[in-house]
Amino acid sequence: MRIAILSNGNINYSTLRLKEEAEKRGHQVKVIKYKNCYVSIDEKHPTVIYKGKEIGEFDVVIPRIASHMTKYGTAVLRQLEMMHPKAFFMNRSIAITRARDKLRSTQLLVKAGVSIPKTVFLETRLTLIRSLKRLVVCRQLLSWRVVRTEMAWFWRKLKRPPSRFYRRFI
Repeated sequence: MRIAILSNGNINYSTLRLKEEAEKRGHQVKVIKYKNCYVSIDEKHPTVIYKGKEIGEFDVVIPRIASHMTKYGTAVLRQLEMMHPKAFFMNRSIAITRARDKLRSTQLLVKAGVSIPKTVFLETRLTLIRSLKRLVVCRQLLSWRVVRTEMAWFWRKLKRPPSRFYRRFI
């Protein structure tokens, strides 16, 4: 069986182990650095080019896409899905995209009846301050989810909500 592993390269331990085990079982494995690929969109012949050559046919595609490369990695994966509709994909591009969308995942969990603590999604510093003032009351169990990386940096800088909110509400 011909297996393609979409990864950042051979340096990842998990990618090395996948490759070793597949080769041990007699499969042909090619590790493709998806960030070095480019996509050629054509109505009749969609292609993904890697190292100057079109990526050939594969029976199985195993995506190992880093979270910071989700958009581009899933775009390459989508193109491969269009090129090889009969190939088996361990994870489809839509599944990876949905799994990495915190807000959508939480909404689906609630819709399915999974009990979760009150959760706040926020985007800016102003929203953070307003949400703390409004929601940190009566010692409720709360969960904050940041939507963007910049907010994660801001939250780590704070280490905790400003002390005036603690004194005021708890």
